[in-house]
Amino acid sequence: MGPCDDYRRALRDAADWASYLREHSGLPGPRANLELVQAVADEGDAARLDALIDTDDEYLVMCGVVGLGRLLAEGAEVVPRLRRHAMDSRWRVREAVAMALQRLGDADLPRLVDLASDWANDDHPLVQRAAVAGICEPRLLKDTAGASPSRPTRPPACQRFVPSKITPVRTSPGSPARTPRSPVSPSSCELRPSAAVRRTGGCRRPW
Repeated sequence: MGPCDDYRRALRDAADWASYLREHSGLPGPRANLELVQAVADEGDAARLDALIDTDDEYLVMCGVVGLGRLLAEGAEVVPRLRRHAMDSRWRVREAVAMALQRLGDADLPRLVDLASDWANDDHPLVQRAAVAGICEPRLLKDTAGASPSRPTRPPACQRFVPSKITPVRTSPGSPARTPRSPVSPSSCELRPSAAVRRTGGCRRPW
């Protein structure tokens, strides 16, 4: 039993998820409650996840977007929505897309490899970034089940994300244009999990 299990039980009993999430989000503060994010993704149905995303509250949106990853793994057509969220001006929402993709990878690694390879060729650098942050996760790259001569364990998404290809973007209206940095280098992508995954601690599990 761990914090995720406790949060899942609490969510089943909570009448108002939005209020509960705001109260236990850990924000404002140095660290959002990522264990609760994963619990929401486990417990929320499509309607509830949509309601969280529609609030426009950054933490609630983050919870809902990670939940889209569970729906994606279950076969829902949510890839266009995740792509839009990958370009969100809020960094926590963008990180939620990477976490959502990792849920797909845990359930169906070859499918994630195909999706990440497609996103690596996207015109938008933040979509490229989501592909790399999603798939350059040690537990996924160590899984050889999805590897083949045409689909290597370290997918093209890690190899193709070259900083020189990135064009400056504005992350919010009126902000100066800047060039997003790659979260990992291709040579080290099997060694450095995304910050969000590292911080979930005991909440990590095969989804």
